[in-house]
Amino acid sequence: MADLQPKGFLSYTHKDDEFFGGYITEFRRMLENAVHVVSGDRSFALFQDSEGIVIGANWRKRLSEAIDDSSFLVPMLTPLYFNSPPCR
Repeated sequence: MADLQPKGFLSYTHKDDEFFGGYITEFRRMLENAVHVVSGDRSFALFQDSEGIVIGANWRKRLSEAIDDSSFLVPMLTPLYFNSPPCR
């Protein structure tokens, strides 16, 4: 049986995460922990490129795979997000 565990994809710009002092990364961690605490399921995870793509990997292919495997999208909407072709 296929793994039906919900998995989300965090979509954001690195510049926004940098500007906000890593808040977007911290938000992802906090959301994952909240789901773990309220559901008791520690396998829930959101894909974030900074931790989900290894150096030297084909990042476009890896992002495409992660999007295909995700049940939902968590976009961090900012002006930079809307001006980023990969995010759009």
